[in-house]
Amino acid sequence: MWIKPIRTKMNEDGFVLPLCVIISFLIIAFALHAVILLQNEQEFKKESDLSLRFNEVTQLGLFDIKKNLAKNELPTSGSFIYDDGIVNFQMTKSTDKELEVFVTVSIDGHEQKNKFYYDTEKGGITKWIDGI
Repeated sequence: MWIKPIRTKMNEDGFVLPLCVIISFLIIAFALHAVILLQNEQEFKKESDLSLRFNEVTQLGLFDIKKNLAKNELPTSGSFIYDDGIVNFQMTKSTDKELEVFVTVSIDGHEQKNKFYYDTEKGGITKWIDGI
C-alpha cells in the first residue's frame, strides 16, 4: 500500500494576493475614518469647553456689574479680572432710566462682545444682544 504524497503547491490562480490587498485597504480606510472622527470630536470638545468658559465668565461679569450698578458704585468703563478671563465693560446712558452696557469677554486670546440694556428703576436687564 502506497501513501499518496500531499500536494504542497495549491493552485489558487492569484486569488489570495488581491484578497489580502482588499482587506488591507478596508482596514486602513476604517482606521483613517476613525482618526478623522476622533479629530472632529476633539475640536468639538475644545469649542464647547471654550463656549462654557465664555458663559461662566460672562455670568460672573454680569453678576458683578449688576451688583455694583445697584449700589451706584460702577464707573462708566472698567474691567473685572477672573481666573478664566477678563470682562471689560463700557456704559452709556441710553434713555433717562436705561443704561446701555457693552461687555467684552476675553479668554485665551478669543473675544466675545455683547450688549445689554439695564433699567435703573427696576434694577434689571431689559434687553440682551449676544455676539455683536
